[in-house]
Amino acid sequence: MKKILDKMFNSRIKSALITSDCSLITGQKRVGKSTLSSFACQYYNKLGYTCLSNYPIQNSLCIPMKQEFSKKDKKFYWMIDKDWLYDTDLRETAIFIDEGANYWPARGYSTDWTQRDTEFFTMCGKRKIKLFINVQYFDLIDLNVKRACDTIFFLTKNRWFKNLTNVDISELLTLPVANLNASITTRSQKYAYPVTYTVCQNPLFDCHFYRTPYYSYFNTDFDFKSYSDPRTPDTLSSWNSFFESDIEG
Repeated sequence: MKKILDKMFNSRIKSALITSDCSLITGQKRVGKSTLSSFACQYYNKLGYTCLSNYPIQNSLCIPMKQEFSKKDKKFYWMIDKDWLYDTDLRETAIFIDEGANYWPARGYSTDWTQRDTEFFTMCGKRKIKLFINVQYFDLIDLNVKRACDTIFFLTKNRWFKNLTNVDISELLTLPVANLNASITTRSQKYAYPVTYTVCQNPLFDCHFYRTPYYSYFNTDFDFKSYSDPRTPDTLSSWNSFFESDIEG
C-alpha cells in the first residue's frame, strides 16, 4: 500500500525536483521538510547522482564539517567547511543542507556574503549541481540565496490526513516592482516611475507529499558532538554507516 500511495502522491513533486537547480524548502514546523529532502535524496541517488548532506540521510555522503568559534556565543559549533564546498569539483551531485540560515543568515547579507558565495550559487546550474536548502523561516535566509534559488517548496499541515503534507511549489524570480505612489518631477520623463527589484514567487502548482515511506531514511536528532570527526578530505564517509551502527546498537 505504501508503494501505491508513494507513486500516487509523490510523482508530481519529482517533476519539480528535476527542473530545479537550487531550491529552498521551508514551511511550518514539523511538517516534513527533512523528510522531503530525504525523498529527493533517494530520487537523485537512483538517477546516478552523488548525494551529499550535512546530516544523516541514507545513500548520501557526509559533507566535511569543521568547528568554528562564535564570538557572540563564545562557543564552538560544527559548521560546513565552506572552503571544501566551494573548492571541490561537485559536478553532477545533489547537495542537501539542513538549517541553511546557519550558513547564509539574513543578518550577514551585506557583511558576510563574498564573491566565492556568488560563484558557488551561480555555477550550480552550469555544473549540474542540485542544491536543496532547508530553512525554518523564509526571512532567516540571506537575500542573495533567495535571488539565487529558482524554486521554493512551501510545506503546510494537511488538516485531514496526518501522513500527508501540503506542498505549494513556486518559481522564485527577481522582478521590478513599481512604486506607483511616487511621481517623477522631470517633465520630459513624466511617465517614468521608481522600481525596486524584489524576490517574488510565481506559483507553479500545489500537491501532496506522502511522507511515511521516507521516515527511516534520515535522522534530524543527530548531534556532531557525539560523532567522530567527519572531516575526510580524500575519501568522504557515507552516512549509511551511521544507520548501520544505529541498527546494531
